[in-house]
Amino acid sequence: MATPSLNLATRLLATSALAARVLAPRVLATKSPMTKPPGTKLLATLLAALALAAGLSQGQEAGEYDVKAAYLFNFARFTEWPPPQEGPLQVFLMGRDPFGAPLSALEGRMAQNRPVHIKRDVAVDDMAACQIVFVSDSEARRLKPILQAASAHPTLTMSDIGGFADNGGMVGLYLADQRIQFDVNLAAIRDANLKVPAQVLKLAHQIINPKARP
Repeated sequence: MATPSLNLATRLLATSALAARVLAPRVLATKSPMTKPPGTKLLATLLAALALAAGLSQGQEAGEYDVKAAYLFNFARFTEWPPPQEGPLQVFLMGRDPFGAPLSALEGRMAQNRPVHIKRDVAVDDMAACQIVFVSDSEARRLKPILQAASAHPTLTMSDIGGFADNGGMVGLYLADQRIQFDVNLAAIRDANLKVPAQVLKLAHQIINPKARP
């Protein structure tokens, strides 16, 4: 019997092969010629996992932060950072921890041939050392200085603070229509010298600054 601590990323990857057969033709048929996907088969599988996460509601087997942890994990696998990129892929959590076990379960999982390392309770000055920072809603009042500090580094910023992408964050997660959805701020991604494949952007609910190119 599966334990409650089994994270959503594991379940998604276990079922993504079936989902990929349904979702991949639609997604890959519209791929942008400007984007070089990291292998058609792999991209189809990972996109299926990300799309499946978006379709799971709170009333189903996965909780809200299981799904958000799956999004975080998949952005770790998709996002392209400027070189050099060596050692563990650092994922920092700033502020109160709403994830608990689902985030802990990502520790050591492989993303882009790098083990994921989770670090909690980080300070603004720590962001130079991470690839992804998730800003908890407990930090909403400090969001502006946090994003200003992050902008000095190639750090992907994610949060479920309301209006996160509208206010300069890169990926904003939120619950709408009983689904976890995400908005993307392309200008913020571009300014940080990061790249997110066009196929992933097609899954966003809203793209802020749509004329920008990551």
